[in-house]
Amino acid sequence: MIRALISLVVLFIVFVFLVNNKDAVISIQYFPGGSAKMIPLYLFVLGTFLLGFVLSVVMMIPSWLRLKLETRRQRKEIESLSEEIGHLRILSPSTSSSTPSALEKDSPEH
Repeated sequence: MIRALISLVVLFIVFVFLVNNKDAVISIQYFPGGSAKMIPLYLFVLGTFLLGFVLSVVMMIPSWLRLKLETRRQRKEIESLSEEIGHLRILSPSTSSSTPSALEKDSPEH
């Protein structure tokens, strides 16, 4: 929620800046000794803002893929453990007393 609010504030500030500077023109020279191009300031700021957004999304892709693969692995593990629990429930005698089952007595954790 806070991230969305900050994003809205930044977008509002950029929008106000673009509207207030729509007549300003800057000169950009791509290479030393080359000709300079005149472009509106709002296009330069908007282009820089969009370039930053695209680069941040591209930089997030590896971690997003890693998390997606980890989630898939954990879902498979949960499914296999759920199946194992089902098999153990079938194998163990159902007792209503509070005594631990034979599996719990033999486990090395206790």
